[in-house]
Amino acid sequence: SFINPCMESSTRFVDKVISEVAAMHTEAGAPLTTWHFGGDEAKNIKLGAGFQDVNAQDKVSWKGTIDLSKQDKPFA
Repeated sequence: SFINPCMESSTRFVDKVISEVAAMHTEAGAPLTTWHFGGDEAKNIKLGAGFQDVNAQDKVSWKGTIDLSKQDKPFA
């Protein structure tokens, strides 16, 4: 799953989560100095139900087409 950075609610959610986790670390005497937010999991977003390979045998008319051979699929 991923967070849409274009939504104000995403900013509020991330601020709340990071603040809470940072407070726990500070209370434990191990304050956070770095936060790796990730984002690499969103690479496979086009592999879901809304897209199909350009070479698919039975194409669905409402699905988008992409060349899956050119997709970076580290988690697929």
